Amino acid sequence: MGRSLDLSKTAGEVSTESGGSFAPLAAGKYEATIVKVDEGKYKSVANKDLENINVQFKISPGQVGANRRICHLVPLAPNWLNGNDAFAFHQVFSAVEGIPEKDFRIKVKAQKEAKEDLDLPDDVDLLGAEVTLTLKVVDDDYAFKKAKTAFEALSTAAQAKSDPPKQADFQKNTISGVDVAGKGNMDKDDDGAPAGAVKAASKAKTTVLDL
Repeated sequence: MGRSLDLSKTAGEVSTESGGSFAPLAAGKYEATIVKVDEGKYKSVANKDLENINVQFKISPGQVGANRRICHLVPLAPNWLNGNDAFAFHQVFSAVEGIPEKDFRIKVKAQKEAKEDLDLPDDVDLLGAEVTLTLKVVDDDYAFKKAKTAFEALSTAAQAKSDPPKQADFQKNTISGVDVAGKGNMDKDDDGAPAGAVKAASKAKTTVLDL
């Protein structure tokens, strides 16, 4: 049997735009919460098999883009395999712990020199952690190339009726920095404090990193 949907009960207006994509949020600092963590490994030659976590953040209420989600790939090591600094590691875990990044780096360096393992929050402990994200807007090359390929596959007549895709229409947010919660500056609440709570995550540490 078919299904009948009462559209009179549908909230808002129905968009006629396809794709379900959102314009990127304006560059700035946003309060956010970790809502999902997936473990994996890098596949690139430079960092092949280096463990990582794909962290999904949700923009906190009281800001433009509330509930928007954005992901950030974080290596589970203070340095890349070539020895270069893995700043995402230091930023994310210092923010979750609620301490300045420099203090976290000093702690990691001291434990490495002492040949001690580093205890970190596991995936469960990370859930609910609140941080400040610095977002920037960059070109979405993948989406642009996909749209361009689809346009070029159209017949000449169809192309004449459509505008070719432009790079400026295909942009996305990326995370350029992660800091302790409470430093957001996008649409603050009436009391002047950044939107969203400012508590640090639980400091229970059950993941051990061999430095």
